[in-house]
Amino acid sequence: MTKEKKRVAVLTSGGDAQGMNAALRAIVRTALQEGLDVYAIYEGYQGLVEGGNRIRQMNWDSVGGILQRGGTVIGTARSEEFRTREGRLTAAKNLLDREIDNLIVIGERRRELAILEQDLVAIRSAVTDFEAMAQSRLGELFAELRRLERETADYGGRLTRLRAALDARADEDLLEGLEKLSAGS
Repeated sequence: MTKEKKRVAVLTSGGDAQGMNAALRAIVRTALQEGLDVYAIYEGYQGLVEGGNRIRQMNWDSVGGILQRGGTVIGTARSEEFRTREGRLTAAKNLLDREIDNLIVIGERRRELAILEQDLVAIRSAVTDFEAMAQSRLGELFAELRRLERETADYGGRLTRLRAALDARADEDLLEGLEKLSAGS
C-alpha cells in the first residue's frame, strides 16, 4: 500500500515584518526536501477564506530570489470574514478540499489559528460520526437483507413442500378415481 504525500500550507499573518520571506523560503524548501507537497496561501487568512487561486502549490523556484525583498511575497491581509464561524468553516473546507494536513502560520494571530483548529476538529468529528452512522446503517441493511433471504428460502421450501403435498393429493385422487373406474367396469 502506497502512502500518500503529506500536504502542508503556509500563510503569513499580521503586519509585514523582517524575515517573513526568509521564513517562507525555509519552510517551503525544507518541506520539499522532506517529500511534502507545499502550498502557499496568498493574502493570509483572507486568502484562506477565499480559496481558489489564493491557495497555490509551491516548488523550489517559487521561493527563489525572495530573501532581499521586503514584506512577504505571498501577502498578508486581515479578514473580518475569518472572524465569523462561517468564514472559518469556509477556510477549513478550502484546506480539506485540497487534502492539506497541516497549516504553518508565519506571524501573529495565534487566536484565529486556535479557533480554526477547533472548527477543523469539529468538522472531522462530524465526518467520523457520519461515517460511523453510515457504517451502522449499512450493517442494519445487510442484516435485513440476510433476514429476507432466509424468509425467501423458507417460502421457497414451503412452496416446494406444498407442491409435493398437492402432487401427492392429486396422485391419491387419481388412484382413487382409477380404482373406482376399474371397480365399476
